[in-house]
Amino acid sequence: MKWGHRFEGAIAEALQERIGCNYIGSQVCFQSDDRPWQLATLDRLIDGERIAEFKSVGYEKARELGEDGDVDSLPIEWQIQGQHQLAVTKRKVVIFAVFVGMMEDIRVYPVERNNELIDQINDVEAEFWNSVESKTPPLSLGIRDSEALVKHFGVQEGQIALGDDIQAVVDQYNEIKESIGFLEAQKDERKASIIDALCGVSSGVLPDGRIIKCSVSDIAESVSVRKAHRRINLSFRTPRRS
Repeated sequence: MKWGHRFEGAIAEALQERIGCNYIGSQVCFQSDDRPWQLATLDRLIDGERIAEFKSVGYEKARELGEDGDVDSLPIEWQIQGQHQLAVTKRKVVIFAVFVGMMEDIRVYPVERNNELIDQINDVEAEFWNSVESKTPPLSLGIRDSEALVKHFGVQEGQIALGDDIQAVVDQYNEIKESIGFLEAQKDERKASIIDALCGVSSGVLPDGRIIKCSVSDIAESVSVRKAHRRINLSFRTPRRS
């Protein structure tokens, strides 16, 4: 977040040079007239019913983005964020200015208001806010949501009785865990056989024409990686037919 704010001024200046816009507000917080609980903070407010939203991406993310104007290539979460801002402000266009680090340049994506999508977003957000007011916890959508709730609120000492349905889930969980362990061991054995067959060279060709590529990458120590190490990578590619 700190580095994002440091880049923000440079991105704003680059966008202004690119499209010749005039900023009339910075880090402005809007509140919806129709839904007072609905808020949006804008990176920049632009003349002509427009909003500017700034992003910065690295090499991998940049590869997923299209060229200037290819709004369909924007991540869905960015598009939803932009439409939410347009819903709150009742403006017509949100311009995503994306700083691409290794290119030292920005890409510009003007996203027009989509009333159909905004209606869907408003419905979902209204349902969520009703749950907040009624103090009804949201249903878990997956492991990330379940873990996020526990990490945020913690656990209370105590014990509750669980039903037969959860017992069945526990049995299935343990069976899947054992199966994954068995399959991981089998996968490692096959990987070792492939590495041995390559005899230390970087690629090999299978009888069906597929090419095996072998490479070594250095994995640095980090919060999620306990110790720095080297990893051997295998990839498989089918050559294009001429």
